[in-house]
Amino acid sequence: MKNLFLTVLFCCTTSVLFCQRQSIDSLLREIKTKSNTTDSTAIQQLVALSFSYYQINADSAIYYAQQALTLAEDLGYTLGTAMAYNRLGVAYGAKGNYIKALENYYNALRIIEKIGNEKWLSSTYNNLGYIYI
Repeated sequence: MKNLFLTVLFCCTTSVLFCQRQSIDSLLREIKTKSNTTDSTAIQQLVALSFSYYQINADSAIYYAQQALTLAEDLGYTLGTAMAYNRLGVAYGAKGNYIKALENYYNALRIIEKIGNEKWLSSTYNNLGYIYI
């Protein structure tokens, strides 16, 4: 019975990681294909890539979120800036750096409250809750 449980657990874990890897590969291909793109779509792809990496490699998640933040600030894309701060918080939380995670979540929260985006507001509050648990 124990062996059956371990086999099922291994299969489930492997399939999740395989799917996550496919998602990352797909996003990387999109970003490389449109390497000269400097618009909101590029920011959203970088944010998605950051989120895909946070459980596998938090440093890569930080790297892509930082790229999204820089691009969003350069373009003046306020929501993109908030999304990038949110994902930086996720990545730093995954690394166990809760102070930096909180800094980034609160940066995101200040922006999101001003623009009134409910989806990202709820996401940021949810992520803050995880830090305080």
